[in-house]
Amino acid sequence: PETDNILRVQPMFRAQRTGPRLSMGIGYAPDLRYSVEGTVSDNVEHRLDAFANYELIRNYLTLNETATGRHVLIDSQDSAGFESVSNPDAFTQEFSYRIWPTIRFPVTGFGMDDQLATVQFEPGVSLTTGGISSEGVEDFERRGTISRLEITSGPYFTRIPWRISYRNDIFDVDTDDSWGRVDGTLGFQFNPHFRLDMTFGYDSLEVGDGDDEDGVRWRATFNWIPTNRTSLRFGFGEAFFGNDWVLGLSHRHKRFVITASYDLNVQDAATELAGVSVIPFDDAFGNPAPPILEQDLDVFAPTPILIDDIYFHKRFRTSVSWSEGRMTSSVELRHDVRDYREGNFDTVDTYLDWRVGRRIATRLSGDVRLLYWDHREHDTDRPDFEQYGLELGFDYRFARSISAGLSYRFTERSSTDPERDFDEGRLLLRLNLTL
Repeated sequence: PETDNILRVQPMFRAQRTGPRLSMGIGYAPDLRYSVEGTVSDNVEHRLDAFANYELIRNYLTLNETATGRHVLIDSQDSAGFESVSNPDAFTQEFSYRIWPTIRFPVTGFGMDDQLATVQFEPGVSLTTGGISSEGVEDFERRGTISRLEITSGPYFTRIPWRISYRNDIFDVDTDDSWGRVDGTLGFQFNPHFRLDMTFGYDSLEVGDGDDEDGVRWRATFNWIPTNRTSLRFGFGEAFFGNDWVLGLSHRHKRFVITASYDLNVQDAATELAGVSVIPFDDAFGNPAPPILEQDLDVFAPTPILIDDIYFHKRFRTSVSWSEGRMTSSVELRHDVRDYREGNFDTVDTYLDWRVGRRIATRLSGDVRLLYWDHREHDTDRPDFEQYGLELGFDYRFARSISAGLSYRFTERSSTDPERDFDEGRLLLRLNLTL
């Protein structure tokens, strides 16, 4: 076994502004690490989350930008805990940037008083870079384009709303890997709370090896909104890649929030990472997020393998957040199935994050956190594994801007390849200063 003392300095800046024509936010948290014994390399990790939406022409033209940066696991098979402290070589620095305008205009005429439809067009570009890929290739980079066109019915069609949409994602302009979809949706509004949507369309997938796929799709979707705090969306259908299901559930209460979702997307590692938040700006209840401690940024959800491949991504999410008096609790469950097209294999990840906190006294609080990650691969010779994590911690606030904490985290991985088993215990003493 190896032991080490690591000094970490992690400043964090976060700001957000919302106005009539401008909405923006930025969060940045560099992580500077120094190993006293030298068992791991000293390094600096960058975490960035930024967005901006500026309305250049009122009601007609908006410019949108997003940028994210984080340390991501290169390959899930690498021996690593739930973050990169003990094995930074298993991770790489990743940055994603996307910019696109939103152009919209109404369609009127034909002697009708009500607006017939709204046309919205969003052409954009994206760039994702990383230090290294899972094949050991330096400078992992994907440059893509994103195009969206949508025509949505106006108030004249309140009873029978409709929508025509087109999307085209070019994942990498160097390989022309792309995903396209065109469809039309016709709905029927039974009452203010219930609507049925029928969608018919055509999908096309083009990959670098020439093994293209395409076909028609259909889906029936039921939308139920009984109150302004509760919504349910459930749909089923067929496409060339199999069943086309969708689920969306949200219920908000002053003390708890419940969400659940399931969808299927065609993605690559770059597009998936670009859509994942790094530093949250709001909590589960929609309020401004509280100050973030380093242990919140450390824990990561399983990320895709960094390879140049497209995959069908079946994604399920459910979470429950609860707060009452001195107690808080949250649990999140994720299940991801990634079916890689060129590699002809798939990965299955199940991830659980459960946390319970309590304010023990006016200045003293404690929390318990349980983490679980199950990773499976099909049609490969690579091993499967299960990984557990348990963390106990206390935090004491000396003043409004100064607090100190003590926590212990234990992590263990059990793999079908015994050489990839590991366990780790970590004692963390921290000092937090808020300016």
